[in-house]
Amino acid sequence: MSAELGDVLRRAREAKGLTLEDLQERTKIQRHYLEAIERGDLHVLPGHFYTRAFVRRYAEVVGLDPDEIVRQYEAILPKTEESAPIPTITQTRASRRRVVTAGGWTVRVLLYVFVALIVTVLVFALREGTSPGPDGQDPFHDGMVQIESPPAADAGTVKTVPEPPTAPGTPTDQAGEPAQPSEPVTQPQLQPVKTDGPTWVYVVKGVDRLTIAVTASRERCWLQVRKAEEAGGKFRNGAVIEEVSLARGQSKTWEVTDAAAVRLRLGNAPGVDVTINGVSLPTADMPQPVSVYVKREASPTPSGT
Repeated sequence: MSAELGDVLRRAREAKGLTLEDLQERTKIQRHYLEAIERGDLHVLPGHFYTRAFVRRYAEVVGLDPDEIVRQYEAILPKTEESAPIPTITQTRASRRRVVTAGGWTVRVLLYVFVALIVTVLVFALREGTSPGPDGQDPFHDGMVQIESPPAADAGTVKTVPEPPTAPGTPTDQAGEPAQPSEPVTQPQLQPVKTDGPTWVYVVKGVDRLTIAVTASRERCWLQVRKAEEAGGKFRNGAVIEEVSLARGQSKTWEVTDAAAVRLRLGNAPGVDVTINGVSLPTADMPQPVSVYVKREASPTPSGT
């Protein structure tokens, strides 16, 4: 009887065009169990429970009524047959504790390693500076920046370039004639307007051009120099003059005469030294990245007498 039922299942499988490999893939039942069902060798199967489950799944896949097929199989299964014992794995309480403890320790170690990796990547990215965007685009925010009106210059906020010493032996007057007063030399004055946050602003007085010098004295740095316009206490970014990445030890100088203001964008300000018309900027105190706006004010032209 069991062989006849197995033959019914086999014919239904073949009618569906399924091989035993196909059936194994769909039912997740091992092939030798499927072959035993088709042969009627029920003693190969691991007990009544698995026999019913395997036969039901087989019938469902080949399109037969699973309830009817299972009912027919149950009619021929020995009533006194006991299900084959299912092997189990037992663990002592101590061994379970060791497994749980080891698993928790592994998870913690992996979590620490992951966090350390993220921190390392962030620190490296910040120290290396931000790389320029694709197609030469500025990777930082462009647009308008609101600043405060520059305060009146005083001795505590104005930095000047020291006057070069007079070479020895240089005549200062004509023999027998009183010394003629020399023309006063106007020195650049770098006046800070805003020196905190991601945007710093300076005004350079007494110049008709802006000379920006950058040296990557400590670390490499990506930077961008571009023209800017100031009106009503706001800066608007203009055309890009140059965008470059300086390796450690490299220097670059720009002289701007056709713009009243520039914006210097530094990806790693603490890694470089910057001078504006010979006056140093406090790059060590600047965040990274930082935008430095510099506006020039030419010396007043003396009126004729």
